[in-house]
Amino acid sequence: AGFVYQQAGSLQVLITPNMVPSALPVQLNTSYFQSTIPELYAKYPNQLMELFLNATKPPTLDIVPGSANFTLFGEVEVSVIMPDGSLQMPVVLGLIVYTDVHLYVNTTKGTQQVVAGTITFLRYRLPRSA
Repeated sequence: AGFVYQQAGSLQVLITPNMVPSALPVQLNTSYFQSTIPELYAKYPNQLMELFLNATKPPTLDIVPGSANFTLFGEVEVSVIMPDGSLQMPVVLGLIVYTDVHLYVNTTKGTQQVVAGTITFLRYRLPRSA
């Protein structure tokens, strides 16, 4: 199924600053990413950003007893929102996200079943791709 979604372009998302709640510590501003992408901050200090996430390969899902491992391969196009509202796309980053998923079913009050679980982000890599 991951192959079909990726080929259809369904594994893409644009994240804009107004989509990120102000209560979250992560904000789409070059100041926040200063330690991750210092060149971006140096050229565009304290500017808002947009992130376009795109899967470049179908995701993989490896099911093992008791858990599943999900890996997503993609790229992140980082666009800086200029004061006049135009966008500058100074960098594209490769992205690989590794997760560990644990799901379980609870049966409560007779036949009602609830699926619950945890997703743990094990690690990610941001190799520069452009």
